[in-house]
Amino acid sequence: MSPDVVVLDCTDPDAEAKIVGKVEGTIDESACDKFQDADGLYTEKQGSRKFTLCLHFLK
Repeated sequence: MSPDVVVLDCTDPDAEAKIVGKVEGTIDESACDKFQDADGLYTEKQGSRKFTLCLHFLK
């Protein structure tokens, strides 16, 4: 099951997370290790395209 992802401004009170990094070509959980503020991640794979968004949760 995929999470419901809605793009909001970081200052929006409904924002739950901020993207602190994007790593192309991988969906490996360790991809976000280099982003100090990352405390979560979102991965996506469509055919040969894959990436990881490194997230910092605001709430």
